Amino acid sequence: MSIFNSTVLYLCLWFLLPIIPAFLFFKLLPERAAVGGPFRGLKINLSGAFAGYFLLFITAIPFMYTLIKCKGSMYEVWTIKGTVLQEKDGRIIPQFYNPKISFVPTTGIQNGAFQVQVVGERKGESNIIFPTLQIMADSFVTQPLEPLDYKSGKKKEKKYWEMDYDDKFATYPAIILKPSTFLNTNNNDTTHVQDDN
Repeated sequence: MSIFNSTVLYLCLWFLLPIIPAFLFFKLLPERAAVGGPFRGLKINLSGAFAGYFLLFITAIPFMYTLIKCKGSMYEVWTIKGTVLQEKDGRIIPQFYNPKISFVPTTGIQNGAFQVQVVGERKGESNIIFPTLQIMADSFVTQPLEPLDYKSGKKKEKKYWEMDYDDKFATYPAIILKPSTFLNTNNNDTTHVQDDN
């Protein structure tokens, strides 16, 4: 169920649920219910079933506010960006190597740079967990990125990411990719060697 649908459901319950006890109070109690007095600058003078409904509706405000607020903040959307460079010369990886950042869905990297939005899920009271991110390109070693995960309310510095917690924006200034193969040209012998790093 989406956040919008669950919020609408909570609001409907908030408006409709107090009708049941208000109706029962009206039918079962011999005395007429009355609510009167000041309320937020207004003078209230209600009686009958509507008085019971109004009282239950007002009493539920703090509970419903907390419920809707918690449901609405299950996820955080962050924008991340970075630049991907070759290890040997610090140049941008050419497009024919098919560079991309890996998470679902995979996003291509254009001219060595990327900018995407990722969704972090709230786990427990304060943990925000993001998907695992990695940079890959043909003929280069896949490079996992430092996790974006954090605890809300704690603006912890990351080793590689530059984090803007207020605007929910993270920048990884330079992601260095190592070639996955290199040529061994000793004694005019050309051999492909797999890099295990």
